[in-house]
Amino acid sequence: MVNLRKAKSELSSVIREAQSDSVCVTVHGKPVVVLTGVAGQEIEDILLSWDRRFWREIDKRTAGALSRSVSLTDVAKELRLGQPHAKRARSSRGHN
Repeated sequence: MVNLRKAKSELSSVIREAQSDSVCVTVHGKPVVVLTGVAGQEIEDILLSWDRRFWREIDKRTAGALSRSVSLTDVAKELRLGQPHAKRARSSRGHN
């Protein structure tokens, strides 16, 4: 943890520290922000990881996908593959 005054005066070192371990900045002893390093990450990944609308949409679509199932026959029809073949049991004739 570092207080805001020190964080402002030593910003470069606080940023370096945040690359390896999150840094909590406080005001009057109370946490106000956590700094987390993102060096080496793509900007799109960083922005999406914090986008609440994006994650709500992911949750909504995932929940919808998990709540319904589709039979193999329906998938085959959709892909116009014809009827799926049932697995055949191995014959034990001649295998003693």
